[in-house]
Amino acid sequence: MPKKGRKKIKDLVDMLEDPDNPTYVGGDYEDIMEQLEKEISASEESEENQENREEE
Repeated sequence: MPKKGRKKIKDLVDMLEDPDNPTYVGGDYEDIMEQLEKEISASEESEENQENREEE
């Protein structure tokens, strides 16, 4: 998993453990998790595409 994805997941866990944290912008955690999953999937796809191009 890319470092960016790990950091986002860590931030999400921190937010869930301390919802009063001022770095929490707002919104439903399920929406945040869904957005993180989309971003992780997109980054994984781009990495796979890049690897495929390098192999050709």
